[in-house]
Amino acid sequence: YHVDPSSLTISNTNGRQVNSLSEAIQLKLVIKNFGRAENHPLRVRVNRTLADNNVLTYDSLFNPVFYQDTIHFILPNTPSQAGTNQFEILIDADDEVKELREDNNR
Repeated sequence: YHVDPSSLTISNTNGRQVNSLSEAIQLKLVIKNFGRAENHPLRVRVNRTLADNNVLTYDSLFNPVFYQDTIHFILPNTPSQAGTNQFEILIDADDEVKELREDNNR
């Protein structure tokens, strides 16, 4: 698998800019698969570091990616999570798929 930070977009679920009143945050990420197609769910993990340095972790399963696909990861949002947030996204989070390179899954 391969992900590129430039393929990530962050918005609220209406496609608008996220703010402290947004009920949810939508992460859209293009994932590419340059290797063998595996017909099993793809685990994606998001670690969200809040302004107070607390880390929230979200896991989800997506349909397999055979060449290229865009996933939509929806995160809940509350005003207490407002401020600068950092998102770390891990594709094949449990390293179930053997790959030549694992460093491009993050």
